[in-house]
Amino acid sequence: MEAQVGGRKRGARILFGVTLMAVGILLTLESLHAIDGGPIHRYWPLLVIAMGATKLYETWGTGDAGSGLTLLLAGFWMLGVTLKVWGLTWKNSWALMLVAVGIGMVVRSLVGCRDIAGGAEEARRG
Repeated sequence: MEAQVGGRKRGARILFGVTLMAVGILLTLESLHAIDGGPIHRYWPLLVIAMGATKLYETWGTGDAGSGLTLLLAGFWMLGVTLKVWGLTWKNSWALMLVAVGIGMVVRSLVGCRDIAGGAEEARRG
């Protein structure tokens, strides 16, 4: 069972990495005017939001949920900047990314502490 979980985690990381590379290549080609980005240029953060939501769902109740939450918040920030919601730009809103990372770290630490305490309690019982 442990091997399946590890393999699934590795597969998800590879998929995430390949997706990020593909998005990066497409955005670079679009910014160099080598391709017409069309809606990809505006809505690419939806991929990040989807990956964050998936990770958050799969890791709910564990310390890893903080990573999913960070990814989800980062995706929403990127979408807001790309669509210029409330006048957000990369330059005037980069500090929001620090907030997203901080929230993820706090959640990861708080839930991770609960995981450790829960594991210790189970060890005492069993």
